[in-house]
Amino acid sequence: MLMQQSTGTQRELMEQDLKSNILPIHQILKVKAEDYHGVKFYSYKLQRTDGSEFTCQENDFIMLKPDDIYQMFMAYRYLPVRKSRTYSEGLAGIKRFMLRQVRVHSSHDLQMAIECNMTKTNLTQPRLYGPELEDFLAYHIFFTPPAVPYLNHKNEKRLMMVSEVEKYCDGTLKIIKEQLLKMKKQLDQKLEEASSYILKEHSTLETILKAIDDRLDKRNMLSQYEHALNMRKHYFKAQNQ
Repeated sequence: MLMQQSTGTQRELMEQDLKSNILPIHQILKVKAEDYHGVKFYSYKLQRTDGSEFTCQENDFIMLKPDDIYQMFMAYRYLPVRKSRTYSEGLAGIKRFMLRQVRVHSSHDLQMAIECNMTKTNLTQPRLYGPELEDFLAYHIFFTPPAVPYLNHKNEKRLMMVSEVEKYCDGTLKIIKEQLLKMKKQLDQKLEEASSYILKEHSTLETILKAIDDRLDKRNMLSQYEHALNMRKHYFKAQNQ
């Protein structure tokens, strides 16, 4: 959808807010319908819990954190949506973006696609094998590219590369994370030795753990999007039967 580009000052203030502020969005102060050469779009004046304010447009949503979008959606509960066409259509803009994000990620995320019962998805499997993988112990850290061999539920050795974390289900990621946290605890005790190998192993381990945490957090947030948009009732109904 073609929309007016944010002004330089507005974009600068918004980028400054996104880089420095991790506080949640507390309130939508104003929703304004705007027009750019016949193309209608909406701008939102937002307030965070510390009282700071900033304005964003629909085409700025991609810059916001997933949590910010969800908080905007929840803040709409306090606005007179039914009494105002502007508020109603502004809410529709947020819903469109949330739905688009869910569909984009479900198109290559095996777990989300299965849970949503989505068809015609372009699913890709992770690369589970590496050269001479059997020669390495499980949970041995590979530095370049960052990767770790792990044991699946059948006790078979498989390889997880950081670049393919999004292709794994939550259960597998949590098992790998549990083992890596045990390794990290042991490495933390050895950091005093300050050998270059231990420092590199510790750094790579933190990189892998962060990638896993980011994936789990993002999938959890997208699931909240789905709940908010009433997209997954059929799935949980089937699970409870």
